[in-house]
Amino acid sequence: MTTISSIQSVNMTNISYIVTTNYGGMNVSFNPNDPMNKFSLENSFLTFSTLTTYDISGASSLYMVDISGAQNLSSIVGLSNLEILSTAQGISTVQGISTIQGLSTMAAIEVNIFDIINSHNTILQIEQQNKTNLNSLDFSVFKTTLYKWAALNYPDSFLAYSFPVTTPPLNAGLYSCSDGNPKNIWDYIPYCLNMSIQDWLSGYQAKVSGITLSFSINADPYILNIHVTRSVSN
Repeated sequence: MTTISSIQSVNMTNISYIVTTNYGGMNVSFNPNDPMNKFSLENSFLTFSTLTTYDISGASSLYMVDISGAQNLSSIVGLSNLEILSTAQGISTVQGISTIQGLSTMAAIEVNIFDIINSHNTILQIEQQNKTNLNSLDFSVFKTTLYKWAALNYPDSFLAYSFPVTTPPLNAGLYSCSDGNPKNIWDYIPYCLNMSIQDWLSGYQAKVSGITLSFSINADPYILNIHVTRSVSN
């Protein structure tokens, strides 16, 4: 198979007909002696992937339209002299071929909808994971820690429980959120909880007696802590 970008000349003298294959895989035959066939061939050449010429004896020559060599098509001096293609703009002047977007000079895709969907779903999953984790205090573990607190004679603000917080990618120093508005950690955690941290803590406060709860946040990695202080005396 000869690539069209390498053709220097084609002898049309003995060609009896031409068969082309377009990019949809369809075969079309052209009679070089039929003016209508000539017009059709001239005006649809850029859709072809192959072109086969047959001479009177039945011998064939196959040519492939190679887009990788499209930048060289302007040097195919021989094709501009073909009898039935002498005015085909797509051949003698390669008008449009070397600049067809998606072929030899296709611009790189910068944004893909599937990337957007996947990234957004990941951010949603992180937010849901944080919400589930922060609302899953294990009271058995919490109570065991309080025995240690008692052994130390109930110091104030004793660290009694910790929740790791998973953070999404940073965007200009802020954390990406599913609502499209990046937030700092103090706004990100309430966003995941759909309530303020204080309201979240109040939910746990209602489940203990004689103990005052408070919270703190550690960084690198982020951890939301619950501290306890004894609120009643002996």
